Amino acid sequence: MLLHIHGSSTYLADSMHLLPPNAPTIPAALWRIQQGAACVFFESDLDKPPGIPPSAFLPPETPLSSLVSAQTFGATAALWQRFGIQVPLETLKPWFAGLLLANSLSGTIGFNHQAGVDRQIWQVTAPEKRRLLEGTEALGAFDAAPPGEQSAYLDTIARTPEIITARFTRLYQHWQTSNVVGFEQELVWAKEQFPIMFTGLIDGRNRSWLPTIVDRAKQVAPALVLVGALHLVGESGIPALLTDRGFLVGAA
Repeated sequence: MLLHIHGSSTYLADSMHLLPPNAPTIPAALWRIQQGAACVFFESDLDKPPGIPPSAFLPPETPLSSLVSAQTFGATAALWQRFGIQVPLETLKPWFAGLLLANSLSGTIGFNHQAGVDRQIWQVTAPEKRRLLEGTEALGAFDAAPPGEQSAYLDTIARTPEIITARFTRLYQHWQTSNVVGFEQELVWAKEQFPIMFTGLIDGRNRSWLPTIVDRAKQVAPALVLVGALHLVGESGIPALLTDRGFLVGAA
């Protein structure tokens, strides 16, 4: 998806954070907009090592195995060993254990962050032109979910990993074909399964980014806003929020 905020020189583009190395070339139109932009907005600093945030750890007296079912913990431990993850499993909250597993599972089908759209654009954008929409707020959306939802998130990833790898594949296919309906369906599924988590992860961050995007759209210098594809679809997507503010957003 490549969108234009009419009456401005600001463009919105969808990013896939993980792609296979042999993914199709990024559209030429996106490269042209990036090259002509005075600034490019990314979700966060892609040069900063992700690390493990303090919020990902459980208190010493509360191991992970005490928070999830024996079946979930057993499946998680098996994958932990399979992928050789070095972080002690018992020390992590369910949501972060789930994230680590999802990242490892993406690698089994050839996906990685280095091939992502945002990473490719970041590497060719001069540092002085890069702008950030946030710091680590995305992780806060996971941590804010209630314990039961966090446990369900880990359970889905650990006990039915094929669901997660199939989801990565579908998202990739939607990106290849600019399938807005497909992305909307994926977002609906995520919110149905993990309502607090994904409402915060998508809708909440969209609202927090909106003032920055609106301010940019009022400026003359051209700009590109590059965010995950799920942020550009649905009733709470960035285009819909801009429309509510009186802007007209359409295909570039």
